[in-house]
Amino acid sequence: VVAPTLRNFLNRLAILTPNRNVETLGHRLETAGHPYGLTVLNFLGVKFIAALLFGAAGFALFVVVLHQPPTLCLIFLIIFAILGFYLPELWLSSTIRSRQRQIVRALPDALDMIVVCTEAGQGFDQALRRVSEHWHNPLTDEFNRILAEIAFGRTRHEALSAASYRIQLVEMSNLIAAIIQADLLGVSIAKVLRVQADQLRTIRRQRAEEL
Repeated sequence: VVAPTLRNFLNRLAILTPNRNVETLGHRLETAGHPYGLTVLNFLGVKFIAALLFGAAGFALFVVVLHQPPTLCLIFLIIFAILGFYLPELWLSSTIRSRQRQIVRALPDALDMIVVCTEAGQGFDQALRRVSEHWHNPLTDEFNRILAEIAFGRTRHEALSAASYRIQLVEMSNLIAAIIQADLLGVSIAKVLRVQADQLRTIRRQRAEEL
């Protein structure tokens, strides 16, 4: 009984939400890897429920515990509700940063394995599949999605460009741009990947020294 009612309410809430905000939220969820399988509607529901819970908690705190006047309690109810509404956004931003850090850490080692596979005679797609079989992390999840999109009919360039837009990482964008250009110019992808792996390893070492 509750689930369909909540779903209908979220659908109406999504209609009232500007399309640009919905698209931005959908892109952020993709960048985060859709944690816990959250969709845009699910996430809007989480924000709405968090606003209700925090608002009720703030109101109860100032009425029951602190015995403040009703006007002041109403003000804090609104403040706590706003805080609860934006708290999931902070969690999503933290999840995005954590996933991007994992991707950056995994890139050099994954590229080394892709270079070994391509130099052994395998194609680039086969090398991605082999890396995905060997490791399981956010980077290999993206590799699997690229392979799935290619299998469903997208060109390699389209699938790689979509991954670059989805991940929102300078290192990944530079890598994908180099792969696409090497593919277009007929340059050995293995050589390009080896250079990229060396550069990424240097960046990773510099970040570790900074930390």
